[in-house]
Amino acid sequence: QTENARHFVVAGAGLAIAEGELEARRLAHALQTCLGDFEALVTMAEAARAGAHADAAVRLAAACVAAAEGRP
Repeated sequence: QTENARHFVVAGAGLAIAEGELEARRLAHALQTCLGDFEALVTMAEAARAGAHADAAVRLAAACVAAAEGRP
């Protein structure tokens, strides 16, 4: 999960809180900070959209079928 989160954080598409540091107050503060800064949310959304792979589900399903059938 950490590596998946790091991808988004590095791209500017999100933030991460380490599991060992995750507590209700910390999460609430992070959410309040995000929700209080609309421009930052828009920036994160744009970064997420820029890094998105619209066909990811189709590609993953095709790779699973190929693997199940013994194809490379």
